[in-house]
Amino acid sequence: MSVSTEEVDEMRSRIVRLAVVAATVAVALFGLPLAVAVVQYAEIYKLLDLERLADRAALRVAATMSDGDEPDADELDDNATLTFLSV
Repeated sequence: MSVSTEEVDEMRSRIVRLAVVAATVAVALFGLPLAVAVVQYAEIYKLLDLERLADRAALRVAATMSDGDEPDADELDDNATLTFLSV
């Protein structure tokens, strides 16, 4: 029993097609949930970073007010830099 060249080519194309489908399914099953988790982590980190900066500004204003002075716009200036996730 001999196998023709056409049958070998057909079998080869089936194997390649199966490999491409398997890779696509793997990316969909593992890559998409990972991407969602990364986006959620970035959002949480951004929120925490902004809360930290707001707390620092509130402490500076509170310190000025506890001295009996009125806070001005300079009290809200912050020398800290936001991370790229905070923008």
